[in-house]
Amino acid sequence: MIRMFLVAIATALTAACTTKVGIEPRTPNSPDQGYADAIPIDETTPILDVSMPMNGEVIDAGTWDSGTSDASREIIECGYEVSVISPEPGSFIPDDDRIQVVGQVDTGAGNPAANTTVQLLIGGEVEGEAFTNADGQFIFEREVQAGDLRRAKVVVQTPAGQCEEESDFEIFSCRGEFLEDFNENPVTWTRHGSATWDPGGWLDMTGPTQGQKGAYYNDIDLIERGLASIEFTIRTGNGLNGGADGFALTIVNLPDPDRFISLLDAAASGAGLGYAVGGAFATPEFNQEVEAITVEVDTWYNSINAGNRHTDPTEENHIAITQNVDASDHLAWFEVPNIEDMQDHRVRVDLLADRLRVSFDEVVVLEQDARLVFKGGYMFFSGSTGWASNLHIIDSVKILHDCR
Repeated sequence: MIRMFLVAIATALTAACTTKVGIEPRTPNSPDQGYADAIPIDETTPILDVSMPMNGEVIDAGTWDSGTSDASREIIECGYEVSVISPEPGSFIPDDDRIQVVGQVDTGAGNPAANTTVQLLIGGEVEGEAFTNADGQFIFEREVQAGDLRRAKVVVQTPAGQCEEESDFEIFSCRGEFLEDFNENPVTWTRHGSATWDPGGWLDMTGPTQGQKGAYYNDIDLIERGLASIEFTIRTGNGLNGGADGFALTIVNLPDPDRFISLLDAAASGAGLGYAVGGAFATPEFNQEVEAITVEVDTWYNSINAGNRHTDPTEENHIAITQNVDASDHLAWFEVPNIEDMQDHRVRVDLLADRLRVSFDEVVVLEQDARLVFKGGYMFFSGSTGWASNLHIIDSVKILHDCR
């Protein structure tokens, strides 16, 4: 009788200790559902009791404390490969944008890791949990602000501990955002020289005429200092004598925006693309030293031997980053084929603390180390023609700035 009583007590204690509280593994209801619902974690759900496959083996159930930090959990080797697909690592995102985190977990053999628990950690604290579907994909249904993701990573969590394999993803959150599509005659931009606005929804710096120099400047919207991403759409071509010369977007740190007129009046046409007043392009009419970053699209080869004030780094059409309104001071450049085709091309330049990254038509074409302190400023577009000419069209611009 005593023995039967003790067995009954032991059975009851075992059942009580293995009761699941709050969190249970979830799987897709059907193969077509895609993702399992994410389950938020809070202090009322401290125990995870589930046996999960890891590298083909079943491990014992364990417990974990949702209130502890990443550093205090046991870290084990699991052999998983964890990747974040969205947001794309290296993205620039406005601070207050709310986004989802989507990714993939594979086994060491490259097979999808199905029904696997993943956690989103921000600053070492668990901010969400999800489960992979049959294809190893996961999505955190809980949206987070972009600014929070600067210290984020995704890890695999098992009852035996947190897997050491993880996915850190670099996200730049930005306090400032500037968008302009030019579908209406822009009231915050001022026309200078030969530049015009087209009712079709774009700016043209020169038209196809020879010997032109034009610009549009914005002395109202200040681009803040810090990391930044500059993106715009261009079209060029339909010119004379092989096409020339090119155009540029410049962000210049002018203490007095009223100086725009004197700067643009003095800026060199031809090789200077309507923006160059520094270095070899300095003139008595504009003797102020200014800090600036320029993204230029150059469609004509210039050389000192031909009477120009600098020699281009290549004889081919190219996109370059120059500084301090000096068209000869190239920080980075890359060649572009057949850009004078009157087709839309998207240019993006990311100004990072330790490097410059350039994308052309959505493909990263250049990453170059550069210790650059971007001090922000006001922006302007410019372009020029000479004996040879082209249309020089800007269709839209997007700038994310004051980023970190």
